[in-house]
Amino acid sequence: MNNNFYILILAVGLLTSACSPSKNSDTENEMKEDSQDSNGSIAESASAIDNSLKFDQEITLQGVTFTVSANNQKPINSVRLATSGLQGDGEPQTIEIAGGLLKAEAEDMNSDGSPEVILFFNSYDSIPEEFAIGFSVNNLLSMSRVTIPPLTPEQEQGYRGGGNMAIVETKLVRRFPIYEKEGTQWVKTNKMRQMQYSLKEGEAMRQFVLDKTIEY
Repeated sequence: MNNNFYILILAVGLLTSACSPSKNSDTENEMKEDSQDSNGSIAESASAIDNSLKFDQEITLQGVTFTVSANNQKPINSVRLATSGLQGDGEPQTIEIAGGLLKAEAEDMNSDGSPEVILFFNSYDSIPEEFAIGFSVNNLLSMSRVTIPPLTPEQEQGYRGGGNMAIVETKLVRRFPIYEKEGTQWVKTNKMRQMQYSLKEGEAMRQFVLDKTIEY
């Protein structure tokens, strides 16, 4: 009789244990829910970061509106330039470029009654460099690319990045601090080098031509 009693108690204990919810199971469910919440928060945070990098700007000059947008993602940035107000071909321009779009400026650089738009970028290089690409409107009919010359070896002497570019009146201006090498280190001086470009007619397309270089 005693043996039967102990067997009955043991059976009831095993049945109770089998029917009871597992504590580990609850913990796993909570961990899964927390993980899902965490992943959702991370996704939302990443989306917010991506949105904060995006560039959108609209500029109107001489009856032409330029709409510039970019995702500013690395390593390749996708840039879209659309126009309205042109009498002819107004197809959007799409550019894939290794640099983040900083700003866009419009000006009638050659005073012909049709505007130009200049897009300014910061390169994704280890030493970031500000550079620009330009588009010129042709008699309010269409838009074409404008050549902006890179720095020559002479102009690059003492250049270690950190400059900027801008439209000043009808000129394109590039300026940057000058560095000097001391031993194995480049040391920034108090001098700046500035180059000024004018928009001219070229053989195949319009291009910016260097007017003058000054140091101060």
